[in-house]
Amino acid sequence: MIMRTLNFSIIAVVALLAASCSKQETENSLRSVTLNASCSGAGSKVMLDSCLKTVWNSGDSVSVFYEGSSTNARASYIGEDGAVTGSIVFSDTSRTSMGSTIAAIPYRSGNRRSGSILYSRVPFAQYCKEGSYDGSAALLVASSSTDKLDFRYACAVLCFELKSYSSATLGIRSITLSSEAGEYIAGDVRVDMSCPDSPQVSVTENGVSSIVLSGGELSPIYTIPAYGSRKFYFCVAPSELSGGYRYDILLSDGTIVTGRNTSSLKFVPGELYSIRCGFTRLYHIVIDFGETSFNPALPASSTAASGTVHTFTNPSDGNSYSIRAYSSGGYYRTKVDDSYCLRFNSVGDCLKLPSMSGKRLARFGAMVRQSAAYKPMSVSSARSSSGDVIPSLNYTAGEMTWTSVYDVAADTPLYLYMEQINTQVSRIEMYFE
Repeated sequence: MIMRTLNFSIIAVVALLAASCSKQETENSLRSVTLNASCSGAGSKVMLDSCLKTVWNSGDSVSVFYEGSSTNARASYIGEDGAVTGSIVFSDTSRTSMGSTIAAIPYRSGNRRSGSILYSRVPFAQYCKEGSYDGSAALLVASSSTDKLDFRYACAVLCFELKSYSSATLGIRSITLSSEAGEYIAGDVRVDMSCPDSPQVSVTENGVSSIVLSGGELSPIYTIPAYGSRKFYFCVAPSELSGGYRYDILLSDGTIVTGRNTSSLKFVPGELYSIRCGFTRLYHIVIDFGETSFNPALPASSTAASGTVHTFTNPSDGNSYSIRAYSSGGYYRTKVDDSYCLRFNSVGDCLKLPSMSGKRLARFGAMVRQSAAYKPMSVSSARSSSGDVIPSLNYTAGEMTWTSVYDVAADTPLYLYMEQINTQVSRIEMYFE
């Protein structure tokens, strides 16, 4: 039995790109981070550390093929956890001649070699890992005429960052990534190692058009805290998606949330793509006193009777809601800076806000037209300025001022109080969950 030692290094440079999201997208960003590729993950994997470098862990293993031999030798990494270079050692009796060595990470019993061609796969079932990708899904390859191997990625990596805009913890069972036009993004791959510095990767006829990322049997649900975010990593076979991509998020309650991007996208080996998407289960009511869809026949004078109910159609869902204005000094609809406002003449006046049955207010926004920086408004659960559920709002004239709402029960009556004389409210937005 002959003990072989191979020295390796990882020299692939991974560029970080950005792709736009779907209708639920809240932001896109092109980050200027460069990744130095490397290898790791207990059991033969490649992992990213917190600095976006790929590192080895103890127990990693590699498929090694010598020229002239069909044996898929299993080599083991020896060295420290978190290293980016090191040595792998294995027992071998099959080497019959000198020539090119081809290696693949991770080791798979189904890996095989035919001349300069390596056959392996990018699995369609992948598991979540905190801050990294499933090491058994990433594919790195190397070829050399000596025993020094320089590994390069034979797959792309997609970082899917999901941000929650809900006040409740979000439970996720799985995320499925699919090509809209049916191109293969995982499955069996063919890697031409004729040029070791530039492996040519293609998916075979046994490819699949979807990748399912889940927590596995031991951790079936991944959670995102209220208003928090989490990154999920996919290892993707090189491909060009002519019709864009789609994602389906299976929540812990069985609900499926779907998003799409129909722009073409090309996954290149050794590149990390970043998608940022926002998730919300909020329902909203919009009251814009200048919108034609908001037509509650508000009075155009200061003589409106206190307590009058005004009904309107909500443009976001087409349903009818009502507001009720209470005023000791009168209120009316007027124009300020060419914008229509509901104008209150006295301090202590209030507007009873609409509500959605069975839902609680989670986010509140208002726009006013005063030029001075006062605190003109607060939201209370009773017709009193005491017990405010939202502290008085600072505002900038003509801009929406937002606040999140905590610990308000469903179906709670809410009143918008005017803490300044001559308050001019031009727009209100309410988000419920």
